[in-house]
Amino acid sequence: MLVLLNILLPAPCVLCSKTGPAICSNCLDRLALQAVQIELGNLTGFRFSQYDEDSSIIVRAIKEAGFTALLPLLAKTMLLSWPFQDDVVLVPIPSSKANYRKRGFSHTDLFAKALKKYGTGITVANLLISSRDRLDQVNLDPRQRLENLNEAFRAVSSKTLKGRAILLDDVLTTGATMLEASRCLVQSGIEVAGFCVLAQTRPRKPTK
Repeated sequence: MLVLLNILLPAPCVLCSKTGPAICSNCLDRLALQAVQIELGNLTGFRFSQYDEDSSIIVRAIKEAGFTALLPLLAKTMLLSWPFQDDVVLVPIPSSKANYRKRGFSHTDLFAKALKKYGTGITVANLLISSRDRLDQVNLDPRQRLENLNEAFRAVSSKTLKGRAILLDDVLTTGATMLEASRCLVQSGIEVAGFCVLAQTRPRKPTK
């Protein structure tokens, strides 16, 4: 119900509170979403923003407050510098079972569908499902992140993909989630050509 209300009812800009779209044009310009290539292990991918104050507010608004009206605005802007020239199959990384129960939707699935709706040569395939509950990765150290994600996903059998499989997520931190999702797909015989994220966190400073 919350997601439906956020689509139907007008809401102020989540960043400046100006009446109008979920993100006003000025704030969207300030975000400066632009595809930047990044490497993660043997995977090549793209991020469109650093995970800063603005992007963190947007991500939390989508995930925690259900402001899914933000997703089409983000998708349209990302597509202006879309880095994939050939047909691609977006594979959204699923939310944990606990988060899905709490929110009632998968934000990455809705994100992928928005990119498909406004882009060309894009299809969506839900080839991954969460096989168990997992903890929030934010406060875990690298070892705990790996343990938390061990066999966290299960690949769904699919017919031959017409395009390249590209993993999609909202935020990339250490890359542990992305690498585990890729491992799961590859192990099931699905070739992963890369990944795409809205934002990437800055490297953490080592603690003394």
